[in-house]
Amino acid sequence: MELSWEAGAIKLHNSVDGLIRHNVFRNTFRAEGMNRGGTSVDAKLINNIFYHCEEAAIKMPTKANEAEGNCYVKEEGGYLRILYPQPPVCLHLPAWQEFYGFDLHGQEAWFDVDVDTEKLTFTCKKAAKKPFAFPGELEKRNFVFEPEKTRSVDASALIQADFYGIEIENGRCLPGPFAELDPNRIYDIDPRKK
Repeated sequence: MELSWEAGAIKLHNSVDGLIRHNVFRNTFRAEGMNRGGTSVDAKLINNIFYHCEEAAIKMPTKANEAEGNCYVKEEGGYLRILYPQPPVCLHLPAWQEFYGFDLHGQEAWFDVDVDTEKLTFTCKKAAKKPFAFPGELEKRNFVFEPEKTRSVDASALIQADFYGIEIENGRCLPGPFAELDPNRIYDIDPRKK
């Protein structure tokens, strides 16, 4: 998903029992308005890649949802949010894990992702610079700086293969739709060619 206009990459509202898994969300931003009601519970955000989502990667109305195995790439500040009860909480991954038990196997990364919407291709590569942080902070948070070093996570029981049909082995996979993140590869993501 790219350029979500309403509110970051994922904003859960008016949903029950949703399952969002093995996607890439990139360069999303926020627009005001569109207030609605609903229970917004029991959604599962499993094994996705969130890339540079500016305002927030995930906005959950309440903590009655689940997030696990996600990879947050080039996210800064409080990019993981729970909106109610007020005041909203805006967290980074370590706080998300500590205070809510979400994404205990999630990871933070800092590399470049590019989606060519004309050619329908996906590429990833090591970033030219590391993010600003206080001394020791990046090491303490165990950031991934090279796409190929993204750590595997438990595969969702409902997923048997990656985007290309490569079977998942040993119950482990990478976050996102691909079996590997090779910085030397141009991934064809045109679903019509599958």
